[in-house]
Amino acid sequence: MTKLSLILASVTLIPGILPAAGQRARATPATADASWAKLYATDCGPAMKHPCPPSTNGYENEFTGDPRLVPLLKRSLPQRESWWVNGYGGSVPVSTIVQDFIGEPKDLFVDDDRYVTATGCVPHDCLTNGMLWIDTSAKPATVIFAAAVDVRSNQVNGAKHVWIYTSSKANTLSLPPNFLKHLPSWYQADINPQGSAPVALATLVQPNGRMTDFIFSTLLEQLNPPNNKQNAPGANQ
Repeated sequence: MTKLSLILASVTLIPGILPAAGQRARATPATADASWAKLYATDCGPAMKHPCPPSTNGYENEFTGDPRLVPLLKRSLPQRESWWVNGYGGSVPVSTIVQDFIGEPKDLFVDDDRYVTATGCVPHDCLTNGMLWIDTSAKPATVIFAAAVDVRSNQVNGAKHVWIYTSSKANTLSLPPNFLKHLPSWYQADINPQGSAPVALATLVQPNGRMTDFIFSTLLEQLNPPNNKQNAPGANQ
């Protein structure tokens, strides 16, 4: 037996090395696939045996409890933040923040049998809200998370800071139209239902952590041309 043959033979005898490598190769595509999320945004739920049409009556609690959600978030949103403490201390993975901010689910939608939008709030604190958006057809899935938190300043009491985290490089002009479509309703229903919580600050965070501040109303105006600006919620904020 040659020296090379001896080396190869010894490697194959080490328990678990080759199977583990194969398992990692299979696990990566699984976490990148989010087509399962659509099943929870139907009027009959994922447990039913027969096909059912998309509906706005989703199974929000089952969606947030699916064991595939956390791996998807960890793969898609590698950013870390220090503005959300909540007993963690130090910087917190954005994937953890998402779980907190939709920890008490509100709505779950699917559009075009493709785009899934989930909204919710922090348990026992529904003035702190989040919106998770997933393009389930993209490979890997495109994930965007938006969070609205109070601005800590005496000068802007009651105002909100909106954070938007993307799984791929983006700017405010390249955010997906379907994501933008749900921003006005999220703004009206969750961020500013009483009309007393304007968005004072907004920040877009890239996967590498790079931050860009912007005016929140500009996103709403992308859905409402200038001549219809008066119809955009928060357009004057």
